Amino acid sequence: MTEEATDTELDPANPEMPEEERRARAVRTVAASAHDAEDLVELLDMLGLKATDVLPQPERPKLPRQRSKHLSIAELGAMLEAAGLQHS
Repeated sequence: MTEEATDTELDPANPEMPEEERRARAVRTVAASAHDAEDLVELLDMLGLKATDVLPQPERPKLPRQRSKHLSIAELGAMLEAAGLQHS
């Protein structure tokens, strides 16, 4: 990937940039200019943004956890697979 392609992909005016990334960049920009927490909340509210827009929360699988019991290899494998972390 060339430097030019990277600059184009990261350009906020690029219509291919995901909306989540645009919102996250806007929140970070506003946060850098805010004088204090109240100012930040007010500015974000004016723009229709929330501080939580900065990092989209990944969905985590809900897996039951048994206390005082070690995980078996099968259980660990299932957890990794559910989280999308297991290599095939």
